[in-house]
Amino acid sequence: MRREIFHPQRRGRPAPETGFYIIELLIGLVLISIALLGSAALIVNAMKANQAGSLRTQAVLLAADFAERMEANKSAAILGSYVIGTGFIPDTGTDCRARYCSAAELATYDLSRWKEQVVAILPSAGVSTAQTVAGNPSTYQISISWTDRSWGGRATTAQTENFSYSTTRTVNQ
Repeated sequence: MRREIFHPQRRGRPAPETGFYIIELLIGLVLISIALLGSAALIVNAMKANQAGSLRTQAVLLAADFAERMEANKSAAILGSYVIGTGFIPDTGTDCRARYCSAAELATYDLSRWKEQVVAILPSAGVSTAQTVAGNPSTYQISISWTDRSWGGRATTAQTENFSYSTTRTVNQ
């Protein structure tokens, strides 16, 4: 048989432990708050990386679009009609969708539409193309540059960073 010890202050039940539950609750809330803040920071950084990756993808797609335009108009590409500098101003006079255009007119139309697309999609964009090898086959260097926001390290304000994408395309008849 078990013997119980009698304490006159307890009278059959243990004394309540006051204050420990509140401290445990506060510690748990602090730990959950830290975890939630860490998750929020991770989500913000992932969104920034996603934005930068999206702009890079757009630059690759725009360069591929330009290369396909040259492939569709090979005779003008071989003659060097797709060469533009960074200061190129699009000529919007001829609409080759509405009427027949010569190869040179189609090249000018392609250049103007392509540059308009690049400027509309990428922030502070610039384009240039150079014919690095003339003749048949002809090789072009396609360059696209843009400016994006960057949060370098622990900076609290946004800074800008310049990005560029370059590719080459060979066109032969």
